[in-house]
Amino acid sequence: MSLAVPSETRRTSALSWLATPPWVLAATIAVLLALLLLPLRLPLGGMYWDLFVYFDGAQRVLLGQMPSADFYAPVGPLGYYLFAGGVSLFSHAQPLLLVQWCMIVVTAPVMFVVLRDVGQRSQADAWALLVPYLAFSLLPFNSISVSVYPGVDGFGIYNRHESYLLYVLACALMFIRAPSRMLLVLAWLMPALFLVKITGFAVAVVLCAFAFVAGRISLRTALSAVAAFVVILGALQVATGMVSAYASDILALLGENRGTLLPRFATVASQNFGLLAPGFLLAALLFAIDVTELRRNGAAVLRKSGPFTALSWLLDRDWMWLAVLLIGGMAFETQNTGSQSFLMAWPALYLALKRAWSMPAGARVPIFLLVAFAAVPTASDLLHRSARAAAAELGNTPLQSRYLGTMGAVSAKQEFFDQAAREREYFVAYRGDPVPAPIEDTSSHRPFSEIDFQLQFLQNVDEATGMILDYENANALRFQSILTLDFINPFPWLLDRDAPRHVSIGAVPDRTARPLDDRMRAAIDATDLILVPRCTATGLSRGLFALYSEAFADHRKVSLTGCYDGYIRPGLLAN
Repeated sequence: MSLAVPSETRRTSALSWLATPPWVLAATIAVLLALLLLPLRLPLGGMYWDLFVYFDGAQRVLLGQMPSADFYAPVGPLGYYLFAGGVSLFSHAQPLLLVQWCMIVVTAPVMFVVLRDVGQRSQADAWALLVPYLAFSLLPFNSISVSVYPGVDGFGIYNRHESYLLYVLACALMFIRAPSRMLLVLAWLMPALFLVKITGFAVAVVLCAFAFVAGRISLRTALSAVAAFVVILGALQVATGMVSAYASDILALLGENRGTLLPRFATVASQNFGLLAPGFLLAALLFAIDVTELRRNGAAVLRKSGPFTALSWLLDRDWMWLAVLLIGGMAFETQNTGSQSFLMAWPALYLALKRAWSMPAGARVPIFLLVAFAAVPTASDLLHRSARAAAAELGNTPLQSRYLGTMGAVSAKQEFFDQAAREREYFVAYRGDPVPAPIEDTSSHRPFSEIDFQLQFLQNVDEATGMILDYENANALRFQSILTLDFINPFPWLLDRDAPRHVSIGAVPDRTARPLDDRMRAAIDATDLILVPRCTATGLSRGLFALYSEAFADHRKVSLTGCYDGYIRPGLLAN
């Protein structure tokens, strides 16, 4: 005998199942895929040109170059390959959204595993982990702004990618209970963290080590995860040789890293004081609350348990997790320039909030307040900046371009267009040599964070692209390889040409730009066209000119446009 289930009950059950966090995540990804098919436009923001480093890297890998092996990159190779795949599949996508969302390919499967594991015990916990993940993963804004005007953040993208990976890792370490799922998460995330940015991987190793001694990861799971990590990177090394080249770049970067960490920690503390102060105060408060239990039960636990179990009992506490995650976030941020580095502390804040409900009011209220002080400003700022950017887009003027394609899918206030035009007139009229830079200090963010600077840069690149094509047609030649002596080199992507090997992308003198060596000298000497900016020249571009100029001393100089000088390889032009 069988019982008939009413159709309305079945429908209600199906709807409830589809409204669970894992399936909301899947539905969100489906919406994102649809949005990437549309020609969307975003309001131009500070340092938007950082995005073009990904175009440079994507063009190189699509033409067969490998990061680290064939060109030096400031970060790991994974982001460039993801973006290259993304632009190949979604040719009309707004590129900043594409590069923002491409890391979801890595984080979403793991987040799905986390949500499935957590949701079996508490749907509220699963929602609490999903909402911050979606909010920060979807919206292209950093926790630190470099511009007072509404617009999207183009800088620190690779730091945001690493922050999402660290957030998912923190969720897994603190909430997953099934060893098999923990192993799956670690085997997936740790190679990704290594291949995105080494500083994030270093923090992840510390978090995993703490989780191990705190009893969250078993010895068997830890050994299996290490074995999986070695096998994955070993297979990649055998197939491409990329891993050893990447490791060599890391060692070289460590050798170039000057100064002590203490001033950097002080800078991070001052920049993120609004989150760190209440966060550490909350950890101290939770510790004070735990002291009573430690005194009451500590001796009994030590007598009845082995040393490792007792150590795990002592360490696996909310205040310890919060302190470790905050310190890990500070360590990560000492090597970066703003992003969403403290996102990984949110699971610990949620656990503190959850625990507070079972406490007396005298303890509950301070915990609520400290969690609110730590989390609400960051969340409200994210929503506020998103709303401002959306509102600004309604009154902005779209950038008109002939050759930029999706690179130029941005808008700005008309005042910035007017200002950019005035600046261009001045620099075109000024014929001094060298062109005066807006600022000499290459570490300053001022010129790059200004909207008119970014707008003028885009317009100049569009004009220069057209002039390169006209020059080729007029002289019956083709510039097969192109290098720009600037932070980014967009022309190979726009013209579908090569970029010289062994030259840094995202080049900054004394930081990511390598000193000239024999391989680099030969590659630059063989480059058909080298472009030097005039209208958007800065101390950065002038520093690169001084660094590389001897390698193209025999190139013939031409005034390609009012804003770009060109240096053409000898023999390419008829005498």
